[in-house]
Amino acid sequence: MKLILLELNELSPDLMSRFIDEGELPHFRRLRAQSTLYTTDAGEDPPSLQPWIQWITVHTGVPFAEHQVLNLGDAEEKLRFPGLGQLLSEAGVAVGICGSMNANYKKLRGYVVPDPWGKSGRPYPQWLSGYYDYVATRVQESSRDGSGPTGSAVRFVKTLVRAGLSASTVGETVRQVASERFDNGLVWRKAALLDLFQYDLFRGLNARYEVQFATFFSNCVAHYQHYYWRNMSPELFPTAPLPSDHSSLRDAIKRGFKVSDGIVGRVLKDYPDSIVVFCTALSQVPWTDTQKVTYRPHDMQALLRFAGIDSDRVSIFPVMAEQFHVKCQDEEHARDVAERLRDVKVDGAAAMLARIDGESVFAGCSIFTVQEQKKVVTSRPNQVGVKFDDLFYMIHTMRSGKHARPGLLWIRSRKHVVASEPVSIAAIAPTILSAMGVRPPSHMRERPLPV
Repeated sequence: MKLILLELNELSPDLMSRFIDEGELPHFRRLRAQSTLYTTDAGEDPPSLQPWIQWITVHTGVPFAEHQVLNLGDAEEKLRFPGLGQLLSEAGVAVGICGSMNANYKKLRGYVVPDPWGKSGRPYPQWLSGYYDYVATRVQESSRDGSGPTGSAVRFVKTLVRAGLSASTVGETVRQVASERFDNGLVWRKAALLDLFQYDLFRGLNARYEVQFATFFSNCVAHYQHYYWRNMSPELFPTAPLPSDHSSLRDAIKRGFKVSDGIVGRVLKDYPDSIVVFCTALSQVPWTDTQKVTYRPHDMQALLRFAGIDSDRVSIFPVMAEQFHVKCQDEEHARDVAERLRDVKVDGAAAMLARIDGESVFAGCSIFTVQEQKKVVTSRPNQVGVKFDDLFYMIHTMRSGKHARPGLLWIRSRKHVVASEPVSIAAIAPTILSAMGVRPPSHMRERPLPV
């Protein structure tokens, strides 16, 4: 292994410094002491400040103004620029892609585990589908309770064992299952287990395919920051956490950072001679002036039928939080589906966002305030209506973290250097290519950083 791109999505620089100073993150402290530290600029403001937009820039070296991929799950169809994994593979480098967000990698010299939010993600080699299919289903429906189909869970475990499931990960899984049996309010901790499973897979596949460049992506901390900052620091917010929030949520963000710290420790131990490039692409800060909540349909097909849409003529691809894609028969059909979704209303106001995108509709519930259970939802064919909570449920809790442009970029150079000026995230791809001995293509306009 020559170089690892450690993609830990949206970690807050302020919280990183705070937890390191508190002695909670010994492996991050070690990596920081051995690295050149940059502050990155994501280059976009809302609504284009989104991880599925910025991570494309990290991999292609191309800003959003050029790549123009707006939605999560669209890169596999719309991204025209090759990512650094593809460029390295074409140059004869064995490559491993482990969960990188909104990428369009297919077959490479090595392996590909797509992110779990894709419309038609297919891992390569195909035997990895036992792992990928289960994870994608669980992540896309992560706001629900339940364990998923037993058959897919068996394939998941068999694939992990074949790749190299560790005893420590088995132990953490057993402890999590046992804790949920005693207190279901601890179910939020389950999100961190994915990082442990994914790292076991990452390490095993790197050895199996003799990988020289690999990426590892984690969304655990980003998820916790979005939902639980209010629980960790209620003094920052004018409104208190929801009464239904479990008391343990005050430690969720720190727990997520400590899980990531453990991953960093394993990377430093397993790959002591490799270049480690750690980046976050963007970050989060407390969202103190919002009471935003998000809602998701209990049953997406039932919602479409309620709106007067023949669910047998469309394909539904859940994405993140309240969002989902509806693949239609053609553009005319997409227009009809979008109009019918927009006709779903609460108190006369639209309850659904529906944006036409060719033969697809990008949709989601557009209600972002706490709803009383008695609220009535109506649609074009159903003017009598049903209760709001018969169609929708709240995802997790009230939002409390929002995106920010600054990000972390640490390049392990065996000495501690702090760069004085921020750098663009578009500089990361040409930097990695140059470090791997591959000349960056002309569409990458940022100069490589020294490694």
